Amino acid sequence: MFPLELTGVYVAYRSHRDLYTDTLEYSFAIALDVSAKGSGGEPQFVAQVREADSSSIYDQMMALHRKSPSRSAASIQKELRMKNSTLVETTCPAVKTQLLKFQQLQLAPPRFDAIVLHPLIHEFRVRAGMGDMDITLYDKDNAFVQWAVEARSALELCATNSK
Repeated sequence: MFPLELTGVYVAYRSHRDLYTDTLEYSFAIALDVSAKGSGGEPQFVAQVREADSSSIYDQMMALHRKSPSRSAASIQKELRMKNSTLVETTCPAVKTQLLKFQQLQLAPPRFDAIVLHPLIHEFRVRAGMGDMDITLYDKDNAFVQWAVEARSALELCATNSK
């Protein structure tokens, strides 16, 4: 429901929390979409944004399962409530701006002297011409996580303004 795997060149981000289900699952992916054309006919960067709607996917699934224990997971999945939005760089310049900012980040290795219990989990998957990255981080002060928080705010602002 919150895929990190796309085709082509992209950066994808997903956040969720284990054990505590009061945090809504969230994801975005910024990709070069050759089917989305700008005014000059060039491909556009597009962001796909997803968030659980009002309660976490886990809580929604458990409520539906308790209501009808014999239902399959596939059947329950059809009733899950999510917010989805698609943003294109022509109407939301933050899509491209955030991708350019991402390319300037420096990845610091995680610290070995810290223990984190039930953190907010930040997952990144990057597919680019010069290599691929799959990273999971728990440190809210990491530059990648700070970028994701900033990108989320910028994309949410675009989604709000487009309504």
